[in-house]
Formats: sequence, C-alpha cells, structure tokens
Amino acid sequence: MSLSRNHNMIIIAGAPVRVDKRLYIGAFVLNPDGSLSLYLKHHLHSGEEKVFKPGHLNPMIYSGSDKASIAICADLTHPDHPADAARNESTLYLAGAFITPEGYSKDSDLLKKYARKYKMGVALSNFGGESGGNISAGKSAIWSDAGEKVAGLDGLGEGLVIAKKINGRWSGKSMIIQ
Repeated sequence: MSLSRNHNMIIIAGAPVRVDKRLYIGAFVLNPDGSLSLYLKHHLHSGEEKVFKPGHLNPMIYSGSDKASIAICADLTHPDHPADAARNESTLYLAGAFITPEGYSKDSDLLKKYARKYKMGVALSNFGGESGGNISAGKSAIWSDAGEKVAGLDGLGEGLVIAKKINGRWSGKSMIIQ
C-alpha cells in the first residue's frame, strides 16, 4: 500500500484468493488513498474449475476522468465481458493474461476490436516468461480507443508499457527492464 500511496499510482496485483471458503483467481487493486478492492475472474479456462470458482466481484477503477474495468485471461475471450465494461461507461479495459504464442494473434485481435467497438483504451499485461512448462508470448501492449497500437513489447522478458492520452491524442512508449 505504501508504494501506491508514495508514488500516487494504482497497483493491480493478481493472486489466488479465498473468499467465503471458496478459492478464486483475483486481482487486488491498491489505490493511492489507501483503499483496496478485489476483482474476481468471471470466466475460467477448462481445467481451472477443478480448483477455482468463477467470480462475481467487479470493482471499477477511477483515475482522473477515466473509469477502468479489469479482465483476467479467459475473461477477455468472452464478448459479454468487454460489453459489460462499456455498459458501465469504462474508458479503459485492463487485461492481465497468460497468452501463448499460438493464441496471441487471435487474442490481441480481439482486444483491438474491443477498443474500436467500445471506444475505450485497452491494455494487455501478458506474462513474459515460462510457467509450468508453458511459454507465454509476452508482447504486452496498449491500444488506443480507436484500436491503434500505442506501445508494446516485442516479446518475452520484463518490461513496462506506458501510454497517455492528452486532448484526445494517444502516445506511448515501452522499455525493457534488465
């Protein structure tokens, strides 16, 4: 919480979480004012239901004039999920995922489509390494509310993708962290 407060930034951190004796895949939202909220993944991948339950918590994130919705992995592949974000008047759709090289093109095309269709900026934070014998595509990216890629990483590894919108114009940059 002190990092969020000291740097005046919103931090979203994913983790398994137990709520009412059930296990969910969650995203903790730490706000600069010290408040904490929790998003629970709505749509599970095949096999995840053996351990996790689909969630229902869906807090909105507010930053200046922007309102953001969260998605975790399989959520972004269900068109109803970004449609709900748009109905909630979100201007940003923030997705955290583990997308493989084989699935990246399809999923990134979906995110670009959502950005254009719903006129909201879309950010993808994709895992940048290997986990459980599976390799991720990396390539975290941000698309403008017109569906144009603003910034992104080229592949695997740790990095930052940063974008801003000033007077309706998007700009961005990415950097590898060594």
